[in-house]
Amino acid sequence: MRAIFFSFLYLLVLVSISKYIFDPAHLYYVLWWLDIPMHFFGGIGVGLLTFATLRFSKQKITFHKVVIIYLAFALTWELYEYVTDVIYGTEINTLIDSIKDILVGLVGAAGVYYIQRK
Repeated sequence: MRAIFFSFLYLLVLVSISKYIFDPAHLYYVLWWLDIPMHFFGGIGVGLLTFATLRFSKQKITFHKVVIIYLAFALTWELYEYVTDVIYGTEINTLIDSIKDILVGLVGAAGVYYIQRK
């Protein structure tokens, strides 16, 4: 249960940094590369939360489960970014950018799987 709490807290801090520091300061526009490490660290966070949750519920942890759960999170996040673009009339998140973001996060989640599988 402790691991679930800390991995959720990690993701909450990451999202908060993005939305309350990077976005208001327009850092994603100034530093074009900043979303790459943010999606990578997000993938790590989702991977850690997935591991903690599956271990707590005593389910078998497989690479496929980690990938599917990560993709559910990533697609939801990319949909949120798309809706935000529509609401604010921006065109920041293109299809190519979304695919890159999903793949970068997948590297983070896959890294957690390969490090954590014991």
